[in-house]
Amino acid sequence: MEVCELLEVDRDSLFALLRQSVVQEIAQALSVPPEQIEPAPGLTYSRPMNNWRGKTGTVKMEIVEFRAPECYEVRILSVDGTTTITYLLEEAEGDFDKDAAEHVAPIPVTRVTYREEYEGSSRSLNLNRKIMQPFFKRGAKRRIVRRLHEMERYVKSFPRAEENIEDHVKEVS
Repeated sequence: MEVCELLEVDRDSLFALLRQSVVQEIAQALSVPPEQIEPAPGLTYSRPMNNWRGKTGTVKMEIVEFRAPECYEVRILSVDGTTTITYLLEEAEGDFDKDAAEHVAPIPVTRVTYREEYEGSSRSLNLNRKIMQPFFKRGAKRRIVRRLHEMERYVKSFPRAEENIEDHVKEVS
């Protein structure tokens, strides 16, 4: 499944938020201070996660790619199979503010591509996913779009997002 959205924020700020979210998750899973965490490909950790049937289990998370400010890819390994989630961030052309003065800077726009791929641990799980996916795909896409726009609103709530997001996350933890 793939979702592509245009967000009216610059990609550095959006990636800073994504990075802080990843750092907090890893810090919580490993019980270490966030300042000691540096996300990098190959980093693995375990965490509890609910599946779509409501069952809670432990999954192994492995960072496949972490390239600021362009790409974050994580592999989630569970007893049911492997899910790979990818966030690709690209700068896009923004519009000028048509109501404002003539020499207003363009609005920063980031094209975010969210990709989720699943490989079941057995042929029956793969078949089940193919049969059931059309029923859940629409709702899943709506949740992803909503989550991306929540990230956009969060980044917009800080004037200098890169610095303030990191400060805010430190205050909360």
